Amino acid sequence: MRAAVRAILDGTCEVLEAENGEQALGIIRAHEVDLVMLDQRMPGESGLDVLPRVKAADPSTVVVIATAVREVKMAVEALKRGAYDYLTKPFEVDDILLLVQRALE
Repeated sequence: MRAAVRAILDGTCEVLEAENGEQALGIIRAHEVDLVMLDQRMPGESGLDVLPRVKAADPSTVVVIATAVREVKMAVEALKRGAYDYLTKPFEVDDILLLVQRALE
């Protein structure tokens, strides 16, 4: 998924990648990051578990959760924890581009 998102956003913005939540948090602490996309199923902690820690590090960071499961309960929980939005995989190129554009306006 990371490679697909990088390819979609290449030339639109700088993309920083992390293999897991801990790496993502380290990147957020070391760089100014406007948007974080977390996969619900990633190595280590889930995207939902990392989400509040991202928001605690910088409340202004826009966070999007990507999930392969269309589950209303998970989407509601993500929004409660501070997610801007969520994407259901597989997603279209335009879905990513429009979401990033809308989130960073």
